[in-house]
Amino acid sequence: MNGIVIRACAKVNLFLDVSAKNTDGYHSVNTVMLSHSLSDRVVISREGNGIKLLCSESRLPVDEKNIAFRAADAFYKITGFNPSVTISLEKNIPFQAGMGGGSTDAAAVIRGLNVIYGNPLDSDSEEKLARTFGADVPFFLRGGCYRLSGRGDIFEEKLNVPKCGLLFIKPDAGISTPDAYKELDRLYRDFSGYVPRDYKKLTAATAGNEFGKICGSIFNIFDMTLPELCPLNIEILNVLRCLTPGAVLSGSGSSVCGFFRTEKAAINAEKKIRKEHPLLHTYVSVPTEKALFTE
Repeated sequence: MNGIVIRACAKVNLFLDVSAKNTDGYHSVNTVMLSHSLSDRVVISREGNGIKLLCSESRLPVDEKNIAFRAADAFYKITGFNPSVTISLEKNIPFQAGMGGGSTDAAAVIRGLNVIYGNPLDSDSEEKLARTFGADVPFFLRGGCYRLSGRGDIFEEKLNVPKCGLLFIKPDAGISTPDAYKELDRLYRDFSGYVPRDYKKLTAATAGNEFGKICGSIFNIFDMTLPELCPLNIEILNVLRCLTPGAVLSGSGSSVCGFFRTEKAAINAEKKIRKEHPLLHTYVSVPTEKALFTE
């Protein structure tokens, strides 16, 4: 097989709780992640010498600073094949938006190369490799809706994918994940400390696909960081909450997600937002049963 095209979907956290820093320097994460249809197009061709990465977004690197490049390099090292690939990233997922755009691209590269070379890695080996590039990457190999723990990379339970429409709103400014964690650590240290939040109401609501209860149970600890990192998002959340009972920061930001009963309702809300706030970037999406789709 000489090539493959994969649609790599984004994610949103329906629930995201993060502990204070552990003695090992990391944080414990309890989260519910959901894949959705906003996606990048990853074109992988077995050609040339070495690893060549192309990207439609000029602000992103195309060398070892890009997680997709590093994922390809690691695949070749672990399998022993000689590097010979061109990867083209057609970006639609905004970066520094909390949607996992880089992580899903890396997952697509791992899966795509594995298919092209005849599946030398089984699913456990794929996930083991993915885990070396960050907590989100293994999730994208599965997609759907899962509760995860550990650093956000341990699968605890598979949940029903809720039926709804999603509206993402992003200001121009991004939020880097390291900055978000630093601010959360400061808040824990200087003010609240860490109190675990209960995810069980949300998982119960997804079991019955109860839209109202899902909206009432979504939670993101990084909302606490917005006054310092992105005050505009507080206003965006307030705008969304006038349109839907469910609105939450996506990942560590800077996009915000509103949950609507249907895709049509999300589209109507998007039209209203665009008319009243034309400088904001908006994206309508729907939940998906998996995160990687072969074209």
